Amino acid sequence: MRNFILILGLISTISFTSCSSDDENNDNNITENHLIGEWEFDSDLGYGDPTFYDDGRVEVHYFKEAWGDDFSDWGDWALSGDNLKIFWDDSDPGLEVYDTTIIQLTETKLVWKVVIDGELSQESFTKK
Repeated sequence: MRNFILILGLISTISFTSCSSDDENNDNNITENHLIGEWEFDSDLGYGDPTFYDDGRVEVHYFKEAWGDDFSDWGDWALSGDNLKIFWDDSDPGLEVYDTTIIQLTETKLVWKVVIDGELSQESFTKK
């Protein structure tokens, strides 16, 4: 009877450990397939809406009626784990790379953190 309880306890422990590990991997599954597409900046609509293309290019579109026109910045993107870097085609010296850490990436939600002018900022986007 003692061996039966010991084996039952061991099986329960393994089962709970396996389920927990699988759930964590699904929640943090950052893939290029989820990134590719057109995104809209949540907190300031029309300002910095990125589109990631499967050829490694990115376009960030800016539009505000108050500006009277719209424009885009282009660059290349590279994803390694949770690190997403954008290498701008045209930028001011020292701003050539936009270096982000992805906090969340699903089929519909993108959240990253980035240091801008020495301050940590969190930006979130919804897929169009």
